[in-house]
Amino acid sequence: MANKKHSKESWISAGLSALKNGDSSTLRAELLAKQLGTTKGSFYWHFADVPTYRDAVIDSWRNEVLNGIVTQLSANGGPEQRLHAFGQQILCDKVDPAIRIWAKSHAYARLTLAQIDEQRLTYITTLLASLGIANPAFALACYGTLIGAPSVQTDTTPSQAFTALIDLIFALK
Repeated sequence: MANKKHSKESWISAGLSALKNGDSSTLRAELLAKQLGTTKGSFYWHFADVPTYRDAVIDSWRNEVLNGIVTQLSANGGPEQRLHAFGQQILCDKVDPAIRIWAKSHAYARLTLAQIDEQRLTYITTLLASLGIANPAFALACYGTLIGAPSVQTDTTPSQAFTALIDLIFALK
């Protein structure tokens, strides 16, 4: 095995890639070192232990998601376009489903996910309110579609389901 040096960020990136494949159990020093073509020593140079590493991976995901929300806050376009764009951003987050599964057994993932859900719901609620739709249940229905629809196997894509729901909400307005 080559003894390649890796940065803290490359280890975190490897962890996020592993989560995109849906499995937090692969976030182990030996397995990741093998995937990166290095030794566990490189891992332990940057992280005191595996739990510290896992928290760093969660923090990186949280920061990426929060930066995405901030970007959406300053995006051009009307509330309807921004809502569609935000929905696409959530649907493209391939780490989110793994974090949701992991949160069932990992306290820090659960806490972080709750913070992300709160921020995302607040943004959706704000966008809908700016369109005159003040009932927070609509925001929850939109968000629930975004996080739940990808797990349903059907000919309708999650994006199509979200668009149909948004169109219905606007038609009822």
